[in-house]
Amino acid sequence: MSRRGSIDLTTTIAGVRFPSCFMNAAGARCDVESLEYSYSFSEELEREWQWSERYASQPEILRYLNHVADHFDLKQDIQFETRVISAIFDESANRWTILTDRGDRVLPAEPRG
Repeated sequence: MSRRGSIDLTTTIAGVRFPSCFMNAAGARCDVESLEYSYSFSEELEREWQWSERYASQPEILRYLNHVADHFDLKQDIQFETRVISAIFDESANRWTILTDRGDRVLPAEPRG
């Protein structure tokens, strides 16, 4: 099966792609001011979200990432609970083909227009 989109090892938007980072470390915070961590390409998104602290906690960052994913309807393009087993770059086509532990062949997502 061929798909287009992103791959995530977790069951939901996690914001990281390495299993040891999925742990909910007590007191984990962003190391830059929350506003700088925000996506600034969308004024509407910036107006919708209000950070509660200058340096956001890990749970608030996860809420923000889920808000962004919901706002832009990104979850439909993410294959959750999936592990990449190989990534092959085709120089002639200038693109990657990703193979997953589910037997899927995943191509890069096309930009939405």
